[in-house]
Amino acid sequence: MRPVDATSHSLPPPHPSPFGVRLVTRLLPIRIASLAALICFAATLLALSTASASGKKIVLFGVLTQDTPVELADGARWMMDKGDSFPVLMFKEQQTKVVLQLAGTNFMTEAANVRILEERDITDEILASYRRNVANYLDGKAKKWREQVKPADK
Repeated sequence: MRPVDATSHSLPPPHPSPFGVRLVTRLLPIRIASLAALICFAATLLALSTASASGKKIVLFGVLTQDTPVELADGARWMMDKGDSFPVLMFKEQQTKVVLQLAGTNFMTEAANVRILEERDITDEILASYRRNVANYLDGKAKKWREQVKPADK
């Protein structure tokens, strides 16, 4: 046996392992960022579910500020008059264009030609204007269908 020398039998200095302190310090900011992203996502879902649970539907109407020729999604071409109003479906192309709804179809026009109204600003005249346009559109569709059927009957 040899005598025990405290200096000869000391433990070797610790070497960082790949899963040691360095890895933890590198992963900590990533974990914090991931946790923050997860909290933001959960908060967004909570806000959306709260808004939909209340049953409140956000409605925007657009009123044309000048006479505007448009092409509807079904291919029909119309001349919309200044003051006509339509529900807003969405904005496109960095909000330079707005998509408006007419009955079961829609059309896109320049956002500069449309004044956007929030729900509290919608009056009976605005709704009457939209209803007139829907009635004209549906009457025109029905007339077109009747014309297509008449030649087949003869």
